[in-house]
Amino acid sequence: MKKIIVFIMIVVCLPAFLNAQGLTSKNGVPILPEEGEWAIGIDAVPFFVYMGNFFNGNQGNGAPDFEYTGAYPMTLYVKHFKSPTWAMRGKLRIAYDAFTDKEFVIKDATEVDPNNMVEDKARRTGMDIVLGAGSEMRRGKGRLQGVYGAEALVMFGSEKDKFEYGNAWDPDIPHNVTNFGDNILYGPEGFITENKAGTTFGVSIRGFVGAEYFFAPKISVGGEFGWGPLLKSEGKGTMTYEFEDYNQSTGDTFINSRTVETGGFSEFGFYMDNLTGAINLLFYF
Repeated sequence: MKKIIVFIMIVVCLPAFLNAQGLTSKNGVPILPEEGEWAIGIDAVPFFVYMGNFFNGNQGNGAPDFEYTGAYPMTLYVKHFKSPTWAMRGKLRIAYDAFTDKEFVIKDATEVDPNNMVEDKARRTGMDIVLGAGSEMRRGKGRLQGVYGAEALVMFGSEKDKFEYGNAWDPDIPHNVTNFGDNILYGPEGFITENKAGTTFGVSIRGFVGAEYFFAPKISVGGEFGWGPLLKSEGKGTMTYEFEDYNQSTGDTFINSRTVETGGFSEFGFYMDNLTGAINLLFYF
């Protein structure tokens, strides 16, 4: 008799127990994360922009987003679930950029023909690396899940500008020089040929809180806010420039090159951010 009563209680209570533990789709596929699963996150904003443009034909639609968007955009992040409510997470950004600006300018004043042009060229290269690791907890009922936790991040960066001029440096004649945006083309005594910033290093420990909504099995959309200290510094850089030098022995002038050090900086503060992007799209498998 006792066995029959226990069996009836199991049959009655089992559906409620399973419902409390997790949701499933109509095909029986679990919707929420499970132990041992991995997740990959990407920026969801382009999808919202596309859908807005698709429905009304307007190419100028803005995407909905969280504030404090993208302190480090284009960052890949992954999660590994140790249990349905606890995950280890990591972030990785390795970026390299090379940009070349070419402009034509009129040849020096010694040239009679104003249509005789020469080319100035500026090339900027930069590298940016972000590494992060942390722990994430989650709670909630149904498809809406709250997330919170903490993580540490380390950042490295570098940047270098190189300049080439169609008009050679000569202090005795006027020069036509292209203005490459914010780049400074003149050194203390001549043309800058290279401006190399010091290596940038940063470290941050941030707490975060956010939410995810699972609109399909193993697919969610969400966002988070973070807050914590950031320590950032940049070492000394170098600047190389060409100038006219004078040989006292022979009385001749010639073009010389000199490299000088440039200063760096340091920064410390507490900031609120949205490191993972404006709105996140996550895939679990």
